Amino acid sequence: MAEAIGAFYAVETVVEGVAAGAWAVSGATVPLHAKFQRIKSPSQNLNVKGSTASIIKNKVYILGGEADQGHADHGVHVLSFPPDFGASRTDGSPLSNLDYQLEKPEYVSGNRPLEKYNDHLEKSTSVEKHRSHYSSWSRTKHALATINDQIYVLGGMDQVTLTSRQANTESIIPLDTVLVYDTLRSSCTLVPADPQKCTEGMPEPRYAASCTSSPYPLPAATVEVQGPSTDAHGTIFLHGGYGTAGLPLHDTWTFDVGTRAWHKFPTIVDTALQDKSVPGRIAYVDHRLWYTNGSTAMHLDLAEHDSENNEVASQDPAILSTGRVGSGQWQVVYPPPEIDPSAQSQKLESKKNEKDTEFKKDLPSAPTSHIIPITTGAGRTYLIHFSSRDPCSMYTFQIPSAQKTAASIKDTIRDKVTAATNLSDSWKSGKHEWSRVEVVQANKDQAMVEIPDKGLEDFAVCGWDDYGDKLIIWGGHEGGVEVKNEGWIVDLE
Repeated sequence: MAEAIGAFYAVETVVEGVAAGAWAVSGATVPLHAKFQRIKSPSQNLNVKGSTASIIKNKVYILGGEADQGHADHGVHVLSFPPDFGASRTDGSPLSNLDYQLEKPEYVSGNRPLEKYNDHLEKSTSVEKHRSHYSSWSRTKHALATINDQIYVLGGMDQVTLTSRQANTESIIPLDTVLVYDTLRSSCTLVPADPQKCTEGMPEPRYAASCTSSPYPLPAATVEVQGPSTDAHGTIFLHGGYGTAGLPLHDTWTFDVGTRAWHKFPTIVDTALQDKSVPGRIAYVDHRLWYTNGSTAMHLDLAEHDSENNEVASQDPAILSTGRVGSGQWQVVYPPPEIDPSAQSQKLESKKNEKDTEFKKDLPSAPTSHIIPITTGAGRTYLIHFSSRDPCSMYTFQIPSAQKTAASIKDTIRDKVTAATNLSDSWKSGKHEWSRVEVVQANKDQAMVEIPDKGLEDFAVCGWDDYGDKLIIWGGHEGGVEVKNEGWIVDLE
């Protein structure tokens, strides 16, 4: 009990006043509440499914996808929000009159002798056909990552060569070359991998893979390394998807942008994974790579650094972004060890069964389509899990708060008090636990708030990094019939 008293006393030293501290610490961290706001489409070009989206400086970039009548318009769709729009809470009313532009990026060589970008397969030689295959915007189920003002597009299926709407060896775009779109210059370039530096080979071609990125290594570490430009930097992480045979993949790779090198990460060995036919998804948060499939969660700690703090930088910059700390292996954090289905201890069997029921009530019930990191402020971070068949079916997985923040202090106090007293588990910090997001059905005037159709799938989702607690959804289809020409803002609190 002395430990509990000490924990409560800590509140007084952190928050002004005992009453204020008790109120701040006692507030639960879950569930989050989500309010939807429909975005009316400004163009008929935006009825797409299987596309990807990214937000950079209040602009939403929508790339690729399929429309009702085959592939979507070649190019990049850009929706512009008013300045500071994301800083306000939505009232649920539809949003219209957004500025729209269909950009046709100009192809530039990127310091390499490649000819001008051409999205159509008009050239007769196999070399020109190959280049157009890589630089095609008419792709679907591709992967996307953003580093600063550049968008990196990987893999997917080229719809120009896609036959019978089924994946085939020719239609799946290889990963030995990455298509890069510069949002500042509205130009694109091809970044081929350097085979000599890809000592572990390259990932096999795939579609519907999960992708995320890190800004490390920083530009200073790659200035002397041959690349598309001196400011090219960062790392792209790629996981899973489906290969040329249509079978699921569970491998993880990194692509160092500055050195143009692919490196393979440890394969995920998940004995608790019930359905290996559905690849999981990954997300990067603060030097840690997270993985979840909706029932299992694990992370990989990264040894990221810049040239000023690492002697290795001058010797082999290619390893800067791929180092791993600790055991260098994936660390499972959910299910907790005491309810791990692979545990063999008979002594824990009754406790395990009891806890299984408790934990499963808050587990996602459908395969994961997207995992997006979001923050509600003060250092609090969650992974938002989207169901593959209903965007309103969202779950949060709470990951550790940033160190030395109000959220981390609160978590420490709550966990210490729970461990030292008989308080219920509901008083725990919520770290490494799932919780269903509650969707707001009505506004303050009790008027019903519009929400996406249940059964919506194949939609694009991206986080709004400038604000942390907002997401954008675009397109998708319902039951394979109607392709949607609308989007949604998801406001979380």
